[in-house]
Amino acid sequence: MSERRIGCDPSDVCDAEPGYVHSVAPDARRLEPLDNPRIMEEGCFEISDEKKYYKFENKEGPVYIKRNLTPSEYAYNDAGELVIPYLCLERMANEVAAIRYSKPEDDSELSEAIAPYRVATAIAQQQAIKFRKSAVPEFVLCHNDLSQDNVIVDETTLKVNAILDWEYAGFYPPEFDSPFYLRPGPSVAIQEEEDDVPKLLEVLEHWKAE
Repeated sequence: MSERRIGCDPSDVCDAEPGYVHSVAPDARRLEPLDNPRIMEEGCFEISDEKKYYKFENKEGPVYIKRNLTPSEYAYNDAGELVIPYLCLERMANEVAAIRYSKPEDDSELSEAIAPYRVATAIAQQQAIKFRKSAVPEFVLCHNDLSQDNVIVDETTLKVNAILDWEYAGFYPPEFDSPFYLRPGPSVAIQEEEDDVPKLLEVLEHWKAE
């Protein structure tokens, strides 16, 4: 059974270069491999502003691994500012809790909610979200980052084999889980799409704990 991660071109990894260790973060716009650690070493098929993703084959099938960036791998934005990932450890812990919760035999509870990326850019990023309790069921388990990059399908049957990256998962009002998987691109409004962040901020204000 062949699998692929939606939105990734396998041909991108054909010319992968070996990685190099740096003590400080160089300008990510530099093109020389030896001066730029933001390159894809063996097994790496994607690097974002926050993570590196790897795929390895074994006798049971493909194995996917992701890791946080080291400081030398941080990117620069268009303004030349260093992009430092936020709440990395908290998000990874949240993902572990979400995966455990998804197993029927496990009764683990999710930790404090981590704001979805598109919402976190509009609030204080270094804080988790605390909701007040509701007398009736109001919240549902939301993935909060359902872009095509996070859906693995069978190339032949198009069966969904896995949903990745549960770092932003949590129990939220259902408005939070927008179907970004319907088109290529990130889990934010792009082009002519309506930006739902103002509405979500209103929902957060309504439900936030005192």
